[in-house]
Amino acid sequence: MTPTFRWAPPELQAARDWLLTDPTRWGNLAEAWLWFGLAGVVALRGGRRPGVRSGAAWLVLFSGSDLVEMFTGAWWEPLWLFFWKAACVVGLAASYGAWRRSARP
Repeated sequence: MTPTFRWAPPELQAARDWLLTDPTRWGNLAEAWLWFGLAGVVALRGGRRPGVRSGAAWLVLFSGSDLVEMFTGAWWEPLWLFFWKAACVVGLAASYGAWRRSARP
């Protein structure tokens, strides 16, 4: 049983209870922060090579898709969320390819 805080309004209590009742929501939230943090590292430490900025942008979008997944409960449902995640993976792969091609002499 989760403790009740007398100072919190009922809406905040309900939101807190909703988040704490399902551990997969915590996992999605942690994953979203992970991708968002990685995007910051890539953007700040990646330099000016091709693919760095687009890679960071795709990571931020992927982070957003994990936040949406936190509410839907599945990455494949609704179908548009699946396509969003697939587009992010394709975009990340293209960004990585551009980054690798620029590293060759």
